[in-house]
Amino acid sequence: MGEGQKFYSGEISRLKEDVKNSVYMPDKRVFVLLKRLEALNQELNDTDLFGFIYHNYARVYSFREDHGKLMQYLHKALYYLLRSDDKELLARSYNLFAIEGLKNGCLEIAYEYFSLALSYVEDTESITKAMIEGNISAIFSQSGDPKKALAYISKSQKIVQKHKKSESYLTLFVMILLNKALISLALGDIEKTKELLKQLESIDVDNELSLWFLILRCRIAAAEGNDVRTGELIEQICRDLIEGDMFGEIARDLKDLCQSLLDLGKYKELRVLLKAIDRNKHRLYFYEAGLFTQIKIQYYSHMQDADHLALSYEERLFYMRKLEDVGKQLSYESIQLMDLMVELRHDKQKVAEETIRLQKKAETDVLTGLPNRYALNKVLENAFSRAQEKGTLFGVGMADINSFKRYNDTYGHGQGDLCLQRVGITLKTIAQKHGIFVCRYGGDEFTFVYEDMDPKKIRSIEKEFLSCGDVTISHGFYCEVPDEESRIWDFLNKADARLYASKKKRG
Repeated sequence: MGEGQKFYSGEISRLKEDVKNSVYMPDKRVFVLLKRLEALNQELNDTDLFGFIYHNYARVYSFREDHGKLMQYLHKALYYLLRSDDKELLARSYNLFAIEGLKNGCLEIAYEYFSLALSYVEDTESITKAMIEGNISAIFSQSGDPKKALAYISKSQKIVQKHKKSESYLTLFVMILLNKALISLALGDIEKTKELLKQLESIDVDNELSLWFLILRCRIAAAEGNDVRTGELIEQICRDLIEGDMFGEIARDLKDLCQSLLDLGKYKELRVLLKAIDRNKHRLYFYEAGLFTQIKIQYYSHMQDADHLALSYEERLFYMRKLEDVGKQLSYESIQLMDLMVELRHDKQKVAEETIRLQKKAETDVLTGLPNRYALNKVLENAFSRAQEKGTLFGVGMADINSFKRYNDTYGHGQGDLCLQRVGITLKTIAQKHGIFVCRYGGDEFTFVYEDMDPKKIRSIEKEFLSCGDVTISHGFYCEVPDEESRIWDFLNKADARLYASKKKRG
């Protein structure tokens, strides 16, 4: 069951919808909504709803870049979502952790968790799947494989095009076009980049995306050798970096711009941009700050600026140590999340084992240890179906203990029970030896199921159990290849009739 499919009361439904609409708002309203939902669910104790609540707490803290709180609530969310049917939210939750790996340069962890997230929505064409495909594209962009990045972003676009009525359609579509444009730059296709930029500029989008547009224009201008235009755009980017709050979002694309300027030998423009970045580096993740430090090392090395080069190497060492710590932390957190899956598997295994135990108990005769009549019904149906499909012999045998009432009357019911137990042990041993099914039908009656055995073989088995210690047994069976008109009860009735004839013959 996907997010929003489960029915809840009016108040809970309204609160859920409000949470979805306000989860990215910077004010405190979303926390009020989530706490109210949490209070209502204390009484309901609904697994899906707890998963929804804690997932959205995690989303808020991911947006606010509070890693500790994100992991706290993500752990809670996954505990419940792994036990629910909400595969969409489960995929989105793993996606959140994968994004943390991506932000911190832990690309292997990011890819592992994006792939895990994708596995829950692989058979869908949902927005969630499109979002994850787009995020995987970012991994290949960062690792320097633009062709694979383009393949994933193209898959994402195909899915998004099917959701034009979705509220998130426009935002996702714009981000896909932006990523395709940046990938086209990495592939050296300037004309395709200009075409995509023109398409983007025709769309009415939020101003917060303007920095991406500026970076695209600047890289195109630099690649085309338009130094005046490049300088103007650099100045505008620097102003927007200081005034805006999107630095973390565009850091990797900004790093690619710096690399382009360095490769093209536009050192004046690069120096201006690096100064603006340095003033804002406190807003970056260690991984992102480290990327710019590598650019600075290349720049100061080319400029033969020994003092700044030495400082840049010190900076690089600092970030490398920090990244090592972050990598260890994310690896540990990854193990914790995997432990949740293992814990769930063990829980399911225990439930399955208990179910099998209870089922076996329900299908076992307490006195003799043989299967009972409940078990017989399933065995008969399966064996009968196989014989019909394969066109093989199917046989049913009915047996009872001769003069068992007299035995009970003579020796008492306690001894009668012991007699039934002895007969049960004998029949179970013979059944295991010949691969046949035998059960206690009721009282002193027993039923046999013979699969793909001719009458001669059945009679040879029959000889082994007609005498069981101090009692004798009568047995009658009916065997043939069932056709479409055959019925199981016909076999049972005919076997019972032959048992009756056998007893009558004994006198």
